[in-house]
Amino acid sequence: MKRIISLVILALMVMWKAEAQSLSSSDMFAITPIVSDQLPIKDGVKRVLETKARQMLTSNGIAASSQRFVLTPHITILSKDVTPTTPPVFDITMEISFYLLDVVEQNIINEITYEQKGIDKLEHKAMIKAINRISPYSPEVKDFIADCKQRLVDYYKMRIPTLMKEVDALAGQGSYDEALALLSGVPTAVEGYNAVADKTVKVYKQYVNREADLLINEANGYIAVRNYEAAVEALAGVDPLSDRYNKAASLVSKVKASVTAEEQAVVAAQMQRYEAQQEEARRAREDEVMLQKMAIQASQNIGVKMAESEGPSLMTKVGNWFKAKFQ
Repeated sequence: MKRIISLVILALMVMWKAEAQSLSSSDMFAITPIVSDQLPIKDGVKRVLETKARQMLTSNGIAASSQRFVLTPHITILSKDVTPTTPPVFDITMEISFYLLDVVEQNIINEITYEQKGIDKLEHKAMIKAINRISPYSPEVKDFIADCKQRLVDYYKMRIPTLMKEVDALAGQGSYDEALALLSGVPTAVEGYNAVADKTVKVYKQYVNREADLLINEANGYIAVRNYEAAVEALAGVDPLSDRYNKAASLVSKVKASVTAEEQAVVAAQMQRYEAQQEEARRAREDEVMLQKMAIQASQNIGVKMAESEGPSLMTKVGNWFKAKFQ
């Protein structure tokens, strides 16, 4: 994960430079769209429901995933008429609800419900047509997501002191990725966010320092056996926010000075890629706003990766809530 995150940061530096003077609060809300495996409908209908939930979020400024907050739908069939024709035609009226759910506390934070009708020769396609009548760009959805954001702001405003203690405890145990995932879920609109941003930078530096130590040790091992191409590749993974960044750069210089003419040909392409990446990194290190933005974005990436890896357990939590409410 560490190398992927570093590459993502480097790839986005140019874009961030243009907007470094402001942090977008809309980008800092994290909600995961998910359809419970307990919902008794066909997989094709579930996929359409999940896509609709994701569109409702992304069209209103929410693109990050969360391990705690999900937008999960439920369907209730209000009526189903089947014509006596060949083939039969299904006329279905459904109540489609979307719940903003805190899966940890198993509480509904917000909800919105639609009544929609779908008609088709196949029952599941009639259901899909009903779902697709919901526009993720409608004023109603916009107001719903805006209300969800405000409720999340209120949620974190009350819990920041407790969250900071949790972060300190996790960081103290070396669980930097978990600590960063917690911090990445806090919206910038929350009062006192500056303290969260400062803590994010501090914990992220601890995280990348540890990863940098591992990469530098790996690179030294490669240097010892004159595998300079692999050494430079390892050193390229050292995050520009790391306190070991200059040490990694010195090792690269050592490699350049040590290689023979024959070895230069082997390592040239890797060295060229390294130098192109690091030029942007060097410029970014001179901009404090940029550094903070990089740490926050990287923390969001870690949060997304953790949410993805937590997929089965997240589904279990949603399923437990679903069974308690609907079954």
